[in-house]
Amino acid sequence: MRYLVTLQKEIFSNENYETIEPKIAISMLHLHSDDKRTKVWGLDTETFGFDPYTKELFTVQIGRKDMQFCIDCTTVDITLFKTFLEREDLTFILHNAKFDLRFFYHKRIVIKNVYDTYLGERLLYLGYPYGIHPMDLKSLCQKYLDIELDKSVRGAMHYEGLSDRVVIYGCEDVAHLIDLKEAQYEKIKENELEVAIGIENQFVPFLAYMEYSGIKLDIAKWRLKMFSDKKRLDVAKATLDEWILNFGNPKYIKSDNDLFNGYTKKCNINWNSTKQLIPLFEELGFDLKTKDKKTGRLKKSIEANIIELQKKKSDISVPYLEYTKAQKVVSTYGENFIQSINPVSGRIHTQFNQLMDTSRLSCGGTDKDTGQENINFQNIPADDETRACFISESGYSLIDCDYHAQEDFIFTEYSREPQLVAFYNDIERERDGHSFTAKLCFPEELKDIPEEEVKSKRKDLRQQAKSAKFAINYGGSADAISRNLGISLEQGEFVYNSYMKAFPEIRKYFSKVDKEMWQRGYILISPYTGHKAYIYDWDLLKKTESRFNSEFWTKYREVKAKYNYEEAPQFIYEQFANGEEVDERYYLDIVKHFFKRKGASERQAKNYPIQGCAAQITKIASIFYFKHLIEKDLLFKVWIPNEIHDEIMVEAPDSIVEEEAKVLQECMERAGAMFIKVVKLTAVPDIAKYWKH
Repeated sequence: MRYLVTLQKEIFSNENYETIEPKIAISMLHLHSDDKRTKVWGLDTETFGFDPYTKELFTVQIGRKDMQFCIDCTTVDITLFKTFLEREDLTFILHNAKFDLRFFYHKRIVIKNVYDTYLGERLLYLGYPYGIHPMDLKSLCQKYLDIELDKSVRGAMHYEGLSDRVVIYGCEDVAHLIDLKEAQYEKIKENELEVAIGIENQFVPFLAYMEYSGIKLDIAKWRLKMFSDKKRLDVAKATLDEWILNFGNPKYIKSDNDLFNGYTKKCNINWNSTKQLIPLFEELGFDLKTKDKKTGRLKKSIEANIIELQKKKSDISVPYLEYTKAQKVVSTYGENFIQSINPVSGRIHTQFNQLMDTSRLSCGGTDKDTGQENINFQNIPADDETRACFISESGYSLIDCDYHAQEDFIFTEYSREPQLVAFYNDIERERDGHSFTAKLCFPEELKDIPEEEVKSKRKDLRQQAKSAKFAINYGGSADAISRNLGISLEQGEFVYNSYMKAFPEIRKYFSKVDKEMWQRGYILISPYTGHKAYIYDWDLLKKTESRFNSEFWTKYREVKAKYNYEEAPQFIYEQFANGEEVDERYYLDIVKHFFKRKGASERQAKNYPIQGCAAQITKIASIFYFKHLIEKDLLFKVWIPNEIHDEIMVEAPDSIVEEEAKVLQECMERAGAMFIKVVKLTAVPDIAKYWKH
């Protein structure tokens, strides 16, 4: 049965639904919820826009398969349903809950228990490229229930009002959510993701609250920063222009002769023009060829990382790299921040993606509904001038609490490398991790230099050890080390082998995760939570591997001598994997594609568990702290402006800020202790009136 909950009076009865008053609907909802068989309800909203501060709710739908309530929020105050929606014995099923929860927060309604069918589906397809598997409600109802939802009315409802088809549409959206959840949950159980979905469902209210909280920007300070950034860019450009004039090549110089300034020479290069810069840098001896990440084909690029690795080839490198840094700051961190300030809250709000392939958060990007470019709160430059522009409200302070070396500690936990365990448990003295690593990697060169003096006396070896650590611990190879340090491949291999010799358990750990990934077809991100990143084409790769017998390799060598490399269409990989005969000229690409995909999966197998475990620790800490805010009635008094992987930011009234810092620290360290046993992961809070960390 459908019910339209409204204060509008209808003259005629309606065969599609019954019109009732709010108090009757509330009574019915409570009555049915007192039956322990009906502790789960579908929940959805329709709104007049995407921002809860400036747009209102249009309808709220609550329902089950046999009973749905469409609440007309243009005449009914949704807070009348607050007691029902906040019942702790009820679970509400939503699709993309984060969106709806923000609108409920704006009405000061805090829903305690949710199940998000979008997050459930996302967990089932972590590792798959975006877009390869549809995640919208209509597609899931079709997939799991063989039900076709009619979404054609959505674009018309705001001017059509509460017409019959709008009411029916709203009710249909919640009528099937319970059945959808139950069908999806069977897949969740098959994939042993019950703990994972439990964590994500508990985390999404925190994340919605963080988006709703936003962060305050000091506009005056920001404009001063913008002025300083522009001045830095102008100086960098002037330095480059001067370099060109001194270089003296006439094709890069133009001559002006005017009445007032006389005869002058000026640089004729647009420093933002790739077309103009490529010939210049090639003339100076730079190799600009690189692989396009999208197409895999070679292209020419003057991106900063290309120039950085070859900066010794010309002294133009220093001013050019400074210019690219300054240009990026000016274009990325400028007036767009001021324009993003919400006119009602006075704060900047952004969007977070809860589940990247590693299960980490991401931030920013273009809103697919509005086309708005959201600010990336996780990528704000860490310099004091920039961070000082993000401030607390009057009477409040910011608590910035971050884990100490979170991912290093997780890597130590997973690898159980004795040298690392001993190092991180040595808390009696202050030690430098990169110097410690260097001493082990280069024992002969550093045998007479104490660890405390490595940084000052052999900075070069410390840097090589540091680069090796960051590259290797995240699945990098000798090639990655050589590129990062701008050294030869032979030197990169020496550093790589020295690192592995110093930490033998790391090699064993890597071998283990590679083997497990290839056997299972997925990367186990966390053995504690069950989060997994699937190798989306694993079945295809395994079938391809099965065809690589001695007969194939004999043929491959013949083909390699006969043909030039030719890229194969996607269907060729599938045909070959399925045992079909394909044009032999594609053998070269089939082999290349296989080892490229397997290599990428092996790097992910080393990388994802570290980042993913870090993500789960921070998420569980967030859940702990959010429960504290609810229990102490501190929501909408204490705000959560930001979270950056290993760092949680809280904005609390000055009267309780010290106490909240201690609670946040305790929550973070409690979460860390659940995952990391061989060393103690600590969190350090910092209190200030601005983003100090």
